Amino acid sequence: MSDSYAYLEISALQELRAIQRRNLSHLATQAAKFGDLYLPLHIQNQLEEVKAKIDAINAELASRGVASSDPPPHTPLPEVVRYYVDARTINTGGGDYAEGSIDKRGQVNISGGTVYGAVTGSNHGTINVNQTTGEQPRPAAPLRQAHAEAQQQAAAARQSGSPTARALMNAEFSLESALRAESASNASERAAAISQARQDVQAIREQAAVQALVRLLDQL
Repeated sequence: MSDSYAYLEISALQELRAIQRRNLSHLATQAAKFGDLYLPLHIQNQLEEVKAKIDAINAELASRGVASSDPPPHTPLPEVVRYYVDARTINTGGGDYAEGSIDKRGQVNISGGTVYGAVTGSNHGTINVNQTTGEQPRPAAPLRQAHAEAQQQAAAARQSGSPTARALMNAEFSLESALRAESASNASERAAAISQARQDVQAIREQAAVQALVRLLDQL
C-alpha cells in the first residue's frame, strides 16, 4: 500500500494521515462502548483497515525522515483503541489533530494544528481557542449525495455479507471526512479526502452495485 503514497508531498501525506486518524478516533470511540468482551466484526475490520492505512502513510513519512507518535504496526487492537480514547497528552504539531471533547484529566498541547469540535472540561490553566460562530456553510449537494450513497451501499453490503463491504465502509468514512473539511472551509483536506474515497472504491468500481457512487465521485 505504501507505493500508492510515494508520489505525494509530505504536506499531503500529513493531511491524509490526519483524516485517517480522525476516522480511527471515531471508530475507537465506538469500539470502546463495547469493552473488551465483544466488538462487532464490522467495527473490528474497519479499525484494522484504517490502522493499516495510517501505518502505510507513516512508513512513507519515516522514509523521508518524518517521525510519528502513532502506535507501531502490529499493536494489539485493544491497545490501539485505548490509545485513541485515553485521557492523555496529545501533541498536534504539523498536521496532527484533536477532535471532540477532551477529558478533564488529560492535557492537550496544540502547535500548528487544528482543533475540531467543542473544547470542554475544567480549565486549570490557559486555553486559547479561535472559534468561528454562526451558521457554517452547507456542504455542496454532490458531496452530500455521494456520502449518502456510500452509507446506503455500505449498509446493504454489510447486511448481505458482500466482499465489497470493506471498500464501501472506507469510502463512507473518507466522504464523512470530506464533509467535515468542507464545513471547516478546508479545501485541501476536502480534496485529499475525496481522493482517498476514490482510492477506496477503485478495486470495485466496475461492479454494477456501485455505479451510482462512482458517478457521484467522478463529479466531485
